[in-house]
Amino acid sequence: MRPGFVPRVAALYAAVFLYNGIQLPFLPVWFAAKQVDPALIGLMVAVPMLARILSVAKDRGRIVVNPCERGGRLYNATRVDSIWSIDDEAAFLQHAPAHLHLALLLALWTGQRQGDLLRLTWSAYDGKHIRLRQSKSMRRTLTHGPSESIVQVAR
Repeated sequence: MRPGFVPRVAALYAAVFLYNGIQLPFLPVWFAAKQVDPALIGLMVAVPMLARILSVAKDRGRIVVNPCERGGRLYNATRVDSIWSIDDEAAFLQHAPAHLHLALLLALWTGQRQGDLLRLTWSAYDGKHIRLRQSKSMRRTLTHGPSESIVQVAR
């Protein structure tokens, strides 16, 4: 072993145990102040410890499968309720102020995220295509430009 390795590892463990020793006792109190259900607080504190115990047991061959090994989604929701129908779009275009029509039509026709559309400038539109950098993937994207009806709405 290299000299100084053991003291550094010992300092790392001391820092980890110090952090957990300070944070862990107060975590349930903080959750209670946020009015989280006491049963849920117990689960949130116990599950990481159980996951660690099962991880060690699996590594040592005591169990074959660790049910905590791969986390998954805690919810199973769809976005069906947030998709606008053609009637919703028509109602919006009929009742919303004219300056919002372009925003809706750009969102519908390009499929871009709200933040990406808010950062768009007119210089990104060359008359045929919209060039932008998507914030999530950081890729440069070339989308088909808005139809003439959208451009007329904007003017």
